[in-house]
Amino acid sequence: MVPNNGLASYDDGTLLDVDTSTFFGADWNDFNFEGTDIFADLTRQFSNGGRGRIAARASDRASDFDYAYSGDSVDATTDTFEKMSRYTNDIEEQSFAFDTNYSQPFEFMGNVSEFVVGFDHKQEENEASGSVGSATGTWSIYDFDSSSISKSLFTTTRTTSNDTSEQEQAIYGKLTLRPIKNLAVISGARLSTYKIDSSDDSGSGSHFTPYAGTVYDLTESQALYASYSEVFKPQTNADENGEFIDPREGQQFEFGIKGTYHNGLLNSRFTVFQLTDKNRAELDDTETYYETTGEYRVRGFEAEVSGQINSWDMLLGYTYMDTEVLEGSTSRYFSLMPEHMLTAWSKYSFGERSSVLNNMTIGAGMTAMSEFETSDGSVSTSGYAVFDTSITKQLNENLKVSLNINNLFDRKYYARVGATSTFNFYGESRNFMVSANYTF
Repeated sequence: MVPNNGLASYDDGTLLDVDTSTFFGADWNDFNFEGTDIFADLTRQFSNGGRGRIAARASDRASDFDYAYSGDSVDATTDTFEKMSRYTNDIEEQSFAFDTNYSQPFEFMGNVSEFVVGFDHKQEENEASGSVGSATGTWSIYDFDSSSISKSLFTTTRTTSNDTSEQEQAIYGKLTLRPIKNLAVISGARLSTYKIDSSDDSGSGSHFTPYAGTVYDLTESQALYASYSEVFKPQTNADENGEFIDPREGQQFEFGIKGTYHNGLLNSRFTVFQLTDKNRAELDDTETYYETTGEYRVRGFEAEVSGQINSWDMLLGYTYMDTEVLEGSTSRYFSLMPEHMLTAWSKYSFGERSSVLNNMTIGAGMTAMSEFETSDGSVSTSGYAVFDTSITKQLNENLKVSLNINNLFDRKYYARVGATSTFNFYGESRNFMVSANYTF
């Protein structure tokens, strides 16, 4: 795999208009990964309606990478930049996770309710060593030559070495009560303790994480629902002093209505939501240590309709999001979500016919987004709409062939923005995939 950190922008944040295949890296950019996962899952159903489950997973993973990327913004007068950066790392990770829980239905006020209790344990060992370097020169954005970026150009500016370990245990429970037939009241909680250690720091603590929700059936087809949940995750990422950054925290509120009609052939959903995210870890500009991005809040709503009418399948969804930075880092920025997103997809199955359309399914879809930018507004991109299509032909009882074309009209657009120096990515150019599926 060849790592690619994307493109730089001009000094003022204007995005480059270059070929979508442009690559500001070296021809020796490399990423390798190996992983082994072993898991076991045992479930027992009891005669009283209860169910017990035990699950475990062990993982052993190793990765190493070495890559160069643009380390400076582009001068608009000369269309050149004057710095390249290099990042290397070698990581070995072993982890183990165990979970056991028991659920039991019971009668409450004449209706069936349920409780769940459980315990989980997680542990992870991580060894990482790497380096960061930089090179100075003059590179043109229009005739950048990856083969000219030699490793000897780079001077190491910092080396990193850090061994971390993390352990977490938790007990949790969930109670679903149905005081009346068409109302479910849900409450739950998780009490966790954790301990993290590294070569330079250590930390421990405990946290109580609640959950609450309710579902009210208006009719046999429609239901109102609401929920509240929290997120708490200790982080082993270290800051420039080698100390752990604060745990990541968040909250989410949801309220909505959902419907299922015509025996499940037509479904609808409308949700209003608010979420906050605090202390998300991001690498600093030198990619040698981590910082938190501060706190941001997203408010909005989602609407979706999907279903099947005879031979016609369709999906239509719209999302509105208003992102507000409540407490931003002065040096670390992140890409905000677009305010508007629209998704549409439809396919039609012709069934058995005497023409070339016999047993053929044709589909088309669109994904559209409004403009979006980084949290400080330094880099932004205009909105876009991308169209895809697919054709599937059932040749016989066993063989089916498909053609999928993505970005049908070869729209040139930026799918992600990051900073003036790097992390700005074009979306995929038009591409297609042909596949065949044979069943025995």
